[in-house]
Amino acid sequence: MKQNFILLPVKTTHALKSEDKSLNPEVKNFFYKLSSPAKTKRLHLHDDDKPLPIKVLDSVSESGAKLVELPLDSLANFQFSFPGIRLVPEVFYKKAIMPSLPLTRLFSAAASKRKSTTVTVTNDQGEPIADASIYAYVDYEKETGIDGKTDERGKLQIRLSKTVKRLEVLLVYPPHSYWPLCLKNVSLEDAITIKVRAIDVTYEDVLRHFYKTPTLPHIRKTIKIGIVDTGIGPHTSLDVEGGACTVAGEGKNDYADCDNHGTHVAGIIGSKQDPVGVAAGVQLYSYRVFPKDGGDASSFSIIKAISKAVEDGCQLINLSIALDESDEATNAQIAEAYSKGVICFAAAGNDGRQAVSYPAAYSLAIAVSAMGRRGTFPAGTEPFIDVKSPYGKDPKNFIAGFSNIGHEIKITAPGVGIMSCYPGNKFQVLSGTSMACPAAVGIAARLLAEEGRIIKRTASAQRADEMIRFLHSKLRQLGFGARYEGQGMFFV
Repeated sequence: MKQNFILLPVKTTHALKSEDKSLNPEVKNFFYKLSSPAKTKRLHLHDDDKPLPIKVLDSVSESGAKLVELPLDSLANFQFSFPGIRLVPEVFYKKAIMPSLPLTRLFSAAASKRKSTTVTVTNDQGEPIADASIYAYVDYEKETGIDGKTDERGKLQIRLSKTVKRLEVLLVYPPHSYWPLCLKNVSLEDAITIKVRAIDVTYEDVLRHFYKTPTLPHIRKTIKIGIVDTGIGPHTSLDVEGGACTVAGEGKNDYADCDNHGTHVAGIIGSKQDPVGVAAGVQLYSYRVFPKDGGDASSFSIIKAISKAVEDGCQLINLSIALDESDEATNAQIAEAYSKGVICFAAAGNDGRQAVSYPAAYSLAIAVSAMGRRGTFPAGTEPFIDVKSPYGKDPKNFIAGFSNIGHEIKITAPGVGIMSCYPGNKFQVLSGTSMACPAAVGIAARLLAEEGRIIKRTASAQRADEMIRFLHSKLRQLGFGARYEGQGMFFV
């Protein structure tokens, strides 16, 4: 049986510096031998009767981390042969977005005991909304119910036991252009028609309540932000300076959005038009780590993207991704970025007040929780389901019910009912720590651009230290407590 692993030097993510006496020359040579999948498909560690094959799948650079395939029963042999190399399993990250579960647990019954209900979703003009995701909960806390998507007629047929008379919660997520809805205590009739509300891009959501983005001056292009995500655009409100696709087997210059998540994240930071981003004018770099087939993002794709962002001169990196457990490879790459003066912000995760996800839980990342404010989303829309105590000094403020919490949280930011861009010059409302993270990154960029001095320093750990200390001085606590908000929220 074979498995993919990431190979890393014992201390860093690159075997590069000739003056580094702590790195065995044999390790350096080994990394260079594995520099390209095109050059080396299989490698033998020994010239004995049982050579160990290594299949090289990808490489960050000649001296950088490698993605390899190894037989599991050969791991001990490999590690004894090259004790100066870390062997880290490849793992896969999800987008830190709501709803965090793609499917609810199916609440079903025998065919003879089921009742069908047709749900129809339309806009105010009665036009059908196709591809709207519907979550019909019999018990919201236990996540029992059924889900699906509307067809081209805007219809979805749901079948539940005849004993079920009402739905506790019915959530409707149009793909774009409309607010997601939250209906409670819905009677199960033969047919249910739901009208969704169109997005008004001048509406004051929670992000624009705290940051009056239409009135903020555009930032000079002195700040580069790397967005490690599903790609960006195309969208006329977003200018993308460059980037890369780091998904194995896909074109390196294909870093447009393969979904919609990355475009939404980018719009929160840098949208030039309504709804204006918090840091319009910054240079946006797109690093696509999610594959086009809709799968999750490989940890190797992520470390390759972070490495490329550092190489491209980004000073801040947005990681709206989540994993339940620590990942040594991504942690190492975040540390490497920090040593070169680059700070990574990461979404805390959306598991309903559970432990902070990785990479946000890693000490050198800036973990961001999501907050919201009552009165910044229309009545009957999905953000109502996210209102939960504790409330802040201002009782209208709250930490989102979906947001993960813990002592690893460093800051909080608006992440409930956020308007932003959707590929193809459309707009979308999303909630999640995925949205709070770019809100924090964008305001951090604005603050650093206004200060001006620190960002011009030599790219080093000292610059990263100074950036952190400066940004700390711009935080204000909202009264939620450290486990929920860390040191508070940025204010400009």
